[in-house]
Formats: sequence, C-alpha cells, structure tokens
Amino acid sequence: MTFFPEIFAALPNPYLFIEAGPDFRILAANDAYLAVSGQTDRIIGQPLFSVFPGNSDEGVTGARSLQASLEAVLRERSRQDLPLIRYDTRSAGDSPFTERYWRVHNLPVSNKDGALLGILHGVEEVTTQVLLYRRMAHQDDRNQEHIRNAVLTTQEVERMEISQELHDNVGQILHTARLYLEKAQLDPERGGGFLPLGHELVVKAIGEVKELSQTLLHSTQDEKMLTASLEELLANVTDLKEIQVTKTFDLPSETFIESKVKTTVLRILQEQLTNVIRHSEARHLRIGLHFKDGRLQLTVQDDGKGFDPAHMVPGFGMRSMKSRVAMVDGSLDIDSRPGDGCTIRVSIPARILS
Repeated sequence: MTFFPEIFAALPNPYLFIEAGPDFRILAANDAYLAVSGQTDRIIGQPLFSVFPGNSDEGVTGARSLQASLEAVLRERSRQDLPLIRYDTRSAGDSPFTERYWRVHNLPVSNKDGALLGILHGVEEVTTQVLLYRRMAHQDDRNQEHIRNAVLTTQEVERMEISQELHDNVGQILHTARLYLEKAQLDPERGGGFLPLGHELVVKAIGEVKELSQTLLHSTQDEKMLTASLEELLANVTDLKEIQVTKTFDLPSETFIESKVKTTVLRILQEQLTNVIRHSEARHLRIGLHFKDGRLQLTVQDDGKGFDPAHMVPGFGMRSMKSRVAMVDGSLDIDSRPGDGCTIRVSIPARILS
C-alpha cells in the first residue's frame, strides 16, 4: 500500500475510495473524479450521498441503485457493477439538476487478513452516448410519421405489408409450431398431444403463405370476430407456457372491426405474446381490449423481468409494431422497468362496421 496514493491519483478514469461503513464517507478522490463531478477536495471526509444527494424526481433512481450496490459490496464482499444508471448532479446548493448517465463499478478493497478497508468506486460517464441515442430514436419516430404521410406507390405498400405479414404472422405461427414440436420431442410419452397441434400450425402457415402470394388481406363479412381471433392466440400461449392469462374484452356485440385495424391489433398482440414467451419469464399475463370514444384500446401486461425502454435497442418486431400503429394513426406506449414486468398500451381510432 506504500504507493497507493500516487497510483490512485494517476488513474485516468474517475475513482473514489469510500469508507466501508453505512455513511460511505469519501476517503479519497482522484483528479479525474473531481473533474467529471465538478467538485473539489473539500468533499473528502463527507458522506457520499450528502455530496451527491441524487434527483428525487419520479423515474430517476440512480441514488437508490448506487446505495443498493454499495450495500451489496459490504454484505457480499464482491464486485458490484451497474451497467447504466441515471444519476443527476448539480453544481451547488439548490441549483437545478443536470441529467447525466453513468456506468458504475464498486470493488471491495481488503488487507492481507481479509478485513475490508474500503470500497473503490469507479464511474464512466456515458451521457453523450445516451442522449445521442435518444435523439436518434426521436428522429426514427419522426421518420415513421413521414413514411405514414408519404404518398407511396401500390408496389411499395404491398412490399411493406408482405414483409410485416411474413414476420408478424407466418413467422410467429412457425415459431409456435416449433415450440409444440420441441415439447413433443423432449417428452415423447406425455408430449404426443403436441404433435398434431404443431402439424396443424405448419399447415396454417403454408396456407398463409399461399394466400399472401395471391392477395393481401381484405375486409369481408366472413372474417371472424376480433375476440375469436384473440382467443385463438391466447390458447397457444396457455398450451406452451405455464402462464396464467386474465383477459377482459369489451367490444360492441356482434359487430366487426374494420380489417386494417383488426389486423393491426392481432399482429401487435401476436408480436408481444412472442416477446413474453421468449424473454419475459412471466407467470401472469393480463390482456384488455376495449372500444371507447371511437378508439380501440389494447393493453398487454405481464409480471416478467421487465427492461428499461430508454436503453433498449429496438429490433424488427418493435419497429414493425410502431410502423403498424403509425399507419392507422394510432399510438403505442411501452411502460417497463427492470424487475417490474412490462405493459404495452395501444390506442387506435376505429370504425365499427355493422
């Protein structure tokens, strides 16, 4: 430890050395940390969360996340990393908070006897990258609006719809069929009942591809009720996963939703159900479908592991959902937090065809 102060001060990345106690007092701060935080060496000896109290605005959880990480170091004597947190700072007193994002790692420092001497707290600011990604996402939303409002040729419209149908419909049908067949293969004695179900879905996918090769979907009075189509989708979920599904459908009796709106709702639900099955680890799923004030409103809520929408890189499925909603002048809202499940809300202006 003879050269610790010199080595610590020379580290190029921002670091604090923090007391291994409940107050987490600052024992040392290198020049890089003082520069990025806008502080001086007057912070030495002060409790960390007195110097950086954190923004109490709703949704800003950086201070709580950091405190939980430091407490885990004390409790488990192991390194704790926070891949990305929002921890706002302010220059002094009651000045306004500045929105900032960080990667954080906290490491226990022990002596040769194993006694905990303190915590090495390192940060890397990534505010520029996060705000840049946010601007790009906003630009992407604006581009979606321009696409929706543009006058597209018939061929361009057909290409987009065929691409979406192949991914959102045929792709999801085949994915479900694969899960049925995998269950039958893993447990031949008890899973034999899944074979005909998987075969039935493969046949259905073939029929969908044939239909796409001839014509795109059109509205007819022979189409099934929207609720019947949703029931069919949900039946596949309960067959494949041990998920308790609660559904509430409140639509005008014996009426039909116009085709483009119905297709949008079906494909969005289909995509989100696939996300739940693949990624969420959910045990409960709530589906709501209502018609109110001229708008069709779909809610899909699960109690899975959740995610942070602000830092999610959208894949084709998410872009497809946004594009579908934009094409019918609707809105899509995603509410999720790590460990707290996910809720999507879709609202679409709709006419009821009698």
